[in-house]
Parts: sequence; structure tokens; C-alpha cells
Amino acid sequence: MAAGCTAQRQRRIHCVRRRIGYFAAFPIDDKTRAKIVLADDNADMRDYVRRLLTSKYEVFAVADGQQALQAMVEDKPDLVLTDVMMPNVDGFGLLKAIREDPEMAFIPVIMLSARAGEESRVEGLKAGADDYLIKPFSARELLARVGGALALAKVRGEAAGVLRESEQRMRQLTSSCRRPSTVVIKKGESRSLTGAQPSFGDANRN
Repeated sequence: MAAGCTAQRQRRIHCVRRRIGYFAAFPIDDKTRAKIVLADDNADMRDYVRRLLTSKYEVFAVADGQQALQAMVEDKPDLVLTDVMMPNVDGFGLLKAIREDPEMAFIPVIMLSARAGEESRVEGLKAGADDYLIKPFSARELLARVGGALALAKVRGEAAGVLRESEQRMRQLTSSCRRPSTVVIKKGESRSLTGAQPSFGDANRN
């Protein structure tokens, strides 16, 4: 009996995880691989992070924020990983440009920095980052943060889609309610009304 309940519970958990896009963060084949733009001016760190991620994701690595923006215009990624301190456009400049662009504002951004401490983390989050990862970090932590950010972005996207559909249905319903309707006031006479019913005083006067 207990074993049966446990199996049923596991099936429910599996179903819930699938519905919220849990497995979207861990692609099954190349066709579903998420795209990530990685910006870091340190060649060794850039290569290290790229090698960690390429087993699960498509990674486009660049040396600064300006190159990252150019890459995003050509092909919008599913997530951005950016170092804070970089030449030309730094991590905060890149983050600001992403959040101010309506076409890219929804893309999750994870900031990478050697600046430890709560103040630095809070600064990044206040600027609009989805997460803030302190260097040095483990491969396991990086993959967990990236996977979590992608899964959450998928849930947000699905919720936004549901909201758009609801708003569209509401507009259609409102539009149909505003169409002129004909109400018979008395025999041989009719009036065209739009979105309102006659008052009792009007009916009595007729």
C-alpha cells in the first residue's frame, strides 16, 4: 500500500515538473538546446565556462558587452552570462541595454563577478540581473543557476502567452457586446441601441 502511494506521488511530481518546464533547462537533443551568449574579457575564464556549458547548450562566447549586443541582435539567445568588469561595454552597461530594449528585455541575465559580498550582489539584482554568481564558482553551481534561470524564463513565457490569449478573448467579448442591438419598444416601432438598455422612464413615455 505504502509503495503504491509512493509511486503515485512520484508520478504526480514528474507531471508537475513537466508542466512548469522543468526539463526545458536540460535539453534532450540538439533541436531543443537553449542558446546562451557568454561575455567575459578573460580568455581563460571564458573558455572554462564555455566548455562547461557546451555539453547542454549552444554557447556563443565574446570578449565584451558590445560584442554580446551585436550577437544578440543577429540571433536572440535564451540567456546571457556576463562578467561585470569588461572593456568597451561592461556587464552593467550590457544589462541596461538589454532591459531597455523591448525585444530583449525578457531575456534572463546572470552576472559573473569576483566582487564578493552582499552589497555587490544587491547592486546587480537591483540593476535587473536575474542572478549574481561570485567567482570562483563550481561547475555544479553554474549549471544549476543556468538551468534554474532557463526553467523560470520558460514558465514566465508560458504565463505571458496565457495572459495574451485571455486579453484577446476579453477584447473579442467586449467588441461583441458593443455591437448595436435592436430592442422593440412598442408595436410598429424599434430603436437601435449601443451598449445600453432604455430606462423605465423612456419606456413609459413611449
